[in-house]
Amino acid sequence: MLGKLPGTFMLRSFKSLYVPHFLRFRRGSFRVRRAMSSSGATGVGAGVGAGMAYVSEAEDSLSNLRQQLEQDLTPHELLKNSATNATLAAINMFSQSGLVYISSLREYVDILETLIRTLNIREKTNYIEDEDVVWQTIIGLRNTIQIKREAVIKNGTNYQACYNSLNSVAQTSFEIGSQDTPIFANERIQVISSKVDSLRDLAQSLEDEIRDFDINSVKSEN
Repeated sequence: MLGKLPGTFMLRSFKSLYVPHFLRFRRGSFRVRRAMSSSGATGVGAGVGAGMAYVSEAEDSLSNLRQQLEQDLTPHELLKNSATNATLAAINMFSQSGLVYISSLREYVDILETLIRTLNIREKTNYIEDEDVVWQTIIGLRNTIQIKREAVIKNGTNYQACYNSLNSVAQTSFEIGSQDTPIFANERIQVISSKVDSLRDLAQSLEDEIRDFDINSVKSEN
């Protein structure tokens, strides 16, 4: 019998990513409101392809900033560029960790759906020889589920660490005086975390369905 998705309570805390605290200081800012509004629209249903575009965008921005650092800059300008550079690097890491996490969640959801279909087939099977084959398939699927679940937890932990790093450097960049980069960070966070939340909720509902199926099977045998 499958229980609740391990790490679910911890992963549900990612819903707080939608408004990082370094942006809450300027909630009245027009630029922040505009960024949060547009990111909310683009965040719904965004996929892995979008995330890859964000990684490329961050890398291009890093290249441009390296060229700027070679110019004559005031100490404050140099500090702002350094903070921006660090934030963009953190965005890159967060985006990549998000893509890996999303991929593992997709694989986990796929195997859960396969198990549910197989359980439904087993329920409708009338011949003993066919039932034996289905039961062997079910055992194999449950073993695979455990492996996929462990990958989800591992990648979720890395995703959390990259978020923490991004939030820290983006806050520093904001406090130094850079506004565009923290807004950019917030947009990436909203898009990726929206997809993560969607997949995680789907995985939870599938696990609940399998749990209910197992409970009903036990009751029918007694």
